[in-house]
Amino acid sequence: MSRFLLAVTVAAVAVGVAVADLGPPRGSKYVPVTTTVKLEKSFPDHTFYVMGFGPGAAPLTKVELDPSKPTKVDAKSRYGGRLFAVPNEVAKSFKTEKELTDALRKEKPPAGVSMTSIGSRTTLKEADKRTAIDRVLVISAGDAKTGLKITDSEADEKDPEGPTATAPANGRLLVGGLAAALAVVAGGLWVVRRK
Repeated sequence: MSRFLLAVTVAAVAVGVAVADLGPPRGSKYVPVTTTVKLEKSFPDHTFYVMGFGPGAAPLTKVELDPSKPTKVDAKSRYGGRLFAVPNEVAKSFKTEKELTDALRKEKPPAGVSMTSIGSRTTLKEADKRTAIDRVLVISAGDAKTGLKITDSEADEKDPEGPTATAPANGRLLVGGLAAALAVVAGGLWVVRRK
């Protein structure tokens, strides 16, 4: 019985790893996304940060932006990340950088903080002739409540955020989740049976 459970555990882990490396959905393709940021003017009362998603992603990293030249930003993660415009007063309200990082990881950032998703790749239909997406984000003045305004050159009515990182398709996510659950159950049964 223990050999069977061990085999199921190994298979479940292998399926989970394999699901993570599957290609795009049928009829689609992945293309790289580069993001360039332009400032409409200087914002000395704000600090700009990039934070990546997923394993191995860059931690909260300060980004120097200059209104005289566009700057490329990268989340250094295949899962993408976020660009934040944080008012200096808001940043000072956190005692440590870890507290600031935790606050920015939440779905809704603190009041006055602007954010947008940045991706390293996105999914396009196979018929789309583009082989890459070059996003240009323009940061302009906003108000104290909502923060600076971040406008995306690739955004449209259907997708106001523009292209962002691509998450695994729902079916793959389901299979990966089931594989992980089976691995945990099988491992638990194996430990219980050994005693």
